Amino acid sequence: MKLFFVLILSTLLLSCNRVEDQIFILPKNYTGYILVIYNQPLLGEEIKYKRGKRVYEIPANGILKTQFTSQIGLFNSEFYYGKVASENRIPYRFANEDKPIDSIIVCGGSRGTQGKVVYDLYDVGTREQRKQANKLAEMLGIESLTE
Repeated sequence: MKLFFVLILSTLLLSCNRVEDQIFILPKNYTGYILVIYNQPLLGEEIKYKRGKRVYEIPANGILKTQFTSQIGLFNSEFYYGKVASENRIPYRFANEDKPIDSIIVCGGSRGTQGKVVYDLYDVGTREQRKQANKLAEMLGIESLTE
């Protein structure tokens, strides 16, 4: 019986997609939404890595088109203002966790599609700033932003 469970567990672990952790570098003091649009081979930012992690350098408008493909699975995300340094790190919270009212944090990481476009959406700021960012992101025609 133990062998059966070991085989099942091994099969599940080996069948999982390999995913890469991520680093997001935001403009200093940025608040608003972060929209990462994947699979943009012609107009997307080139693939970059730091310490074996994907690097997403978010432009001032919060919209990054990248040549990276989207990933499915569990991965860690780190967010920084300006450069990767502990003093520049922005706390990240899942959407279902308690969110501070006045602290600047990153929330979300929701995956979406519009047509054939795959994207991830985050929001950055205090609770009120995140709420405003979410409203603005809902009005985007994401598919029109792609190749």
